[in-house]
Amino acid sequence: MSLKDKLKATVQQANEAFEKANADLSALVGEVAVAVKEMTDSTMSAALIRQRLQEAEAPEASLALLKRDGKSWTVLSRLVTYRFTGDGYPISIGNGREKSFFASGTAADREELQAHFERLVTDRESPLVLNVILRLREAGRSSNVARKSDSK
Repeated sequence: MSLKDKLKATVQQANEAFEKANADLSALVGEVAVAVKEMTDSTMSAALIRQRLQEAEAPEASLALLKRDGKSWTVLSRLVTYRFTGDGYPISIGNGREKSFFASGTAADREELQAHFERLVTDRESPLVLNVILRLREAGRSSNVARKSDSK
């Protein structure tokens, strides 16, 4: 196999691995977005905000909480940042700040990423739960959400 063929194969394998990790992350964020929309009567949501490569050392995406502003969405807060390796996994998990990244953990595969998201939605001290609670309280709707959840 020539060097050219080896390079092509290496790049293809890396791209496939990256796309899988990216798809896993996107699917989990999609689940969170649906949950947040349902809890807030579609006044809030969650989304991945991608960083441009020239702005970051490695491909990054941030989980952001969004607020409906008429027909568009406004970013309320960047909650968690995910930094990919060249192969996608492991994904470094860190703070949601735009300019600086501090890793607080990693996800080596889909299973570990799923576990991270389960903690994110069940830990009362997670940035997602704290921000949703804060926004619902600001809107005066925290008790309505509890009643909706209890009736299901």
